[in-house]
Amino acid sequence: MKKLLLLLFPLFFSHQATGCSCFGTAIIKKEIKKSKIVITGKVASIERVYIKFEDLDEFEKIDSTFSGIFLNKVTFQVNSIYKGKRKMKTITIYTGIGGGDCGINFKKDIDYIIYGSREIPDYSKEFNTKNLKNSFWTDICTRSQELNKNEIQKIEKFKKIKR
Repeated sequence: MKKLLLLLFPLFFSHQATGCSCFGTAIIKKEIKKSKIVITGKVASIERVYIKFEDLDEFEKIDSTFSGIFLNKVTFQVNSIYKGKRKMKTITIYTGIGGGDCGINFKKDIDYIIYGSREIPDYSKEFNTKNLKNSFWTDICTRSQELNKNEIQKIEKFKKIKR
């Protein structure tokens, strides 16, 4: 009986962990279509920002432990534009900080291909996003990645380069 209880114990007291999950790599044609911008650029700066909840109840106002979310605000020096405004010289992208929130671990002075969206990710919809509504977002569920020739060739099959 003790062995049976030990085996069943985790079932009664376990909780489901939430985190980032993506189902494979997005097909490039669909990723380009759903993205508001597709660019290449070099990371100029990375800033950790804290975004608060929009509507806090009284308890949350007292205990601010879970009153917001940290995001990385990444500024890129734009090199090439495959989709988006032609005159962009720099662009700011928001992403999670990693550790289960789907954020991309960008590194300063590295070139990337960015697929950016205006759609605020699910994990941040409850946050004070009034100032972020016109921002661009990306995460590991997109095809955003370090610059590589194979990905550029795939992009160029579907979009003419805009310089």
